[in-house]
Amino acid sequence: MSSNRTFYSFLLNIINVLKNTVSGLEYLYESSLIPKRKEGKHYLYWDKKKYLAKLISRIKSFYTQKIDFIDIVGPDVVRPISKKPRIIHMIVWLGGIGGAPRLILDLANGLKDKYHMEGITLSNDFYYRYSNFKVHHFSKPELTLKFLLSNPPDILHTYYYGDWKGFHKNFELILQSKLPSVIIENLLVPIHIYRSNRINHYVYCSNYIRGLQYKEFENETVIYPGVDLEEFIPNQNIKKRTNSVGMVYRLWDDKIDQSTIEMFISLVKKRPSVLVYVIGGGFNFHHYVERTRIEGVRSNFYFTGEVGYKDLPSWYDKFGIFVAPVHNESYGLVVPYAMAENIPVVAYRRGVLPELLGDTNSIVNTSNEMVAKLVYLLDNPNLARTISSGGRKRVENLFSMNKMVEHYDNLYQKLLNGN
Repeated sequence: MSSNRTFYSFLLNIINVLKNTVSGLEYLYESSLIPKRKEGKHYLYWDKKKYLAKLISRIKSFYTQKIDFIDIVGPDVVRPISKKPRIIHMIVWLGGIGGAPRLILDLANGLKDKYHMEGITLSNDFYYRYSNFKVHHFSKPELTLKFLLSNPPDILHTYYYGDWKGFHKNFELILQSKLPSVIIENLLVPIHIYRSNRINHYVYCSNYIRGLQYKEFENETVIYPGVDLEEFIPNQNIKKRTNSVGMVYRLWDDKIDQSTIEMFISLVKKRPSVLVYVIGGGFNFHHYVERTRIEGVRSNFYFTGEVGYKDLPSWYDKFGIFVAPVHNESYGLVVPYAMAENIPVVAYRRGVLPELLGDTNSIVNTSNEMVAKLVYLLDNPNLARTISSGGRKRVENLFSMNKMVEHYDNLYQKLLNGN
């Protein structure tokens, strides 16, 4: 029986490898199909060079185990200078594209002249690695604590996600230890903060998240993640993009879900000339592609797969309207990115979105309302540009990178002096 189980396990492993290989090849193929328009109709062009480049990159990463290095942080950030206060950012996952990794990297880059920063991640799922930002991975909470106690940072900046991947045990061990560091707990998701007398300060990414808590405390602050206004500049080509909409999210179920694609399919059927950009990767990628093929509208969709930080602005430049069809949102940098470019945003009335948008864009309640609003704004591009005209000003006042870096710097200095 034992040998049979071993034999079948071997076969199952082979089948899983084959399935993953086919799925990966499909992903590369679909994300290399570019919609083009000719004689009033959309058709798909297969960019073979793009496909081969992605395939070579995948094969290379498989053999080298070094997946897509990102150089978003300046090289001098890793230079150990003893005079600089040392800050360690501890988070469950720091291996991919997302709001939290971007926040940490922006702080490391924006404050590299004042602090020496590193990261600790509990998950070893590295889709991206940072060649100029040191990241430590520890599989067990005891190893994390041992590392911190051996060389305590001046500040331990933690990011709380509940008990995702066993974070609670890791967190509690640190709080019960004699670690002399100042501890910041940052909340970026719509859950309750972990309260402890050992925490020196709490940071929320929005007033929406702060409002979800049971009680307000003196040692807490709202600091919005920031937008680099030199990176996301007003879209000069928006008058030429009157027939396109775009969405930028991980294709997981945390913010959007499998039903999200149905809204876009309905939009295309009501307005067959529209082009839909779906920027992002994830386990719903294949479902989205399949649904568009079944409904006969695949040629109206550009599925890019995952896009790196540096390439995002060029994709935003292709949008006539940004769409935020999320069912759960605590902040979401992708919306202020669009606002910074003065791109109209149509969003569900969910979570933080009314707080971000103010009076600058369109809020709807249902998918039918969203389709109707998108069609109306696509038909009336001058009106669409009018409602988005205050977007960049709002980002400058509330959500700029400079303001975020300044607020965190003031907090770090306050805590270091108080400690």
